[in-house]
Amino acid sequence: MRKLFLLTLLLLTTTLLSAQTVADYIREAKALIAKLDETGAYPLLLKAIKADNKNVEALTLAALYASREGNRQQNKGLRNGYFNQGKVFIDAAMRLSPDDAEVNYVMAVVLGRIALVSSSKEKVAVSRQIKEVIDKAIKINPNHAGAWHALGKWNYEVSQLSFIEKGAVNMLFGGLPTGDLKTALSAYAKCLQLRQDYLLYYLDYAKALAKNDQKDLAIAQLRKLISLPNGTQDDAAIKTEAASLIAEWK
Repeated sequence: MRKLFLLTLLLLTTTLLSAQTVADYIREAKALIAKLDETGAYPLLLKAIKADNKNVEALTLAALYASREGNRQQNKGLRNGYFNQGKVFIDAAMRLSPDDAEVNYVMAVVLGRIALVSSSKEKVAVSRQIKEVIDKAIKINPNHAGAWHALGKWNYEVSQLSFIEKGAVNMLFGGLPTGDLKTALSAYAKCLQLRQDYLLYYLDYAKALAKNDQKDLAIAQLRKLISLPNGTQDDAAIKTEAASLIAEWK
């Protein structure tokens, strides 16, 4: 009995230590993210997954930051490697927690990155998936700012398809769900209503406003963006792009 008790105690202790290690890795990763070091945070998230490959938070965060890190790569092989890693992680998170709004949102982000490096045919198939997970994320959590931004982005991209591209999509795939610039603008406005400190939201909203012949309002969004403190590793580059667009649109 004593040996059985000691063995049980050892197993419980090991489990607790493992869980604590995962929590520590995630906490350390989040601390680096807050310091705008997403690149440094990513390896910690990989360690968290290695310690517990069923931790949904670790899998979801790793998928998100893999997609961001991949987007920063100039080398095609490295970029695709990060995107593929992100897809593996978010697929695992989705299997474990399919009704989590954040998981569905990150799936949309990961699929969006993959679409960037896919063939035209694959992009259409991926676009359908993206719309499905965005809609599900918003249904689960109507106040998820990221999901509203993703909805805006999806509608903006679909609205920019040429007449020929839309015709090809209709002929080959029976069309896509309806996407238009008006819906994109509404979704962007909603995401900014929910979260006003995320610079990318302003940038994408400004681009949609400019496409809608509202360049004065677009420039106002860009100026607001530039006035805000950086909140992500990419924000310095976003501010540079915003300044360039202001000069172009004035």
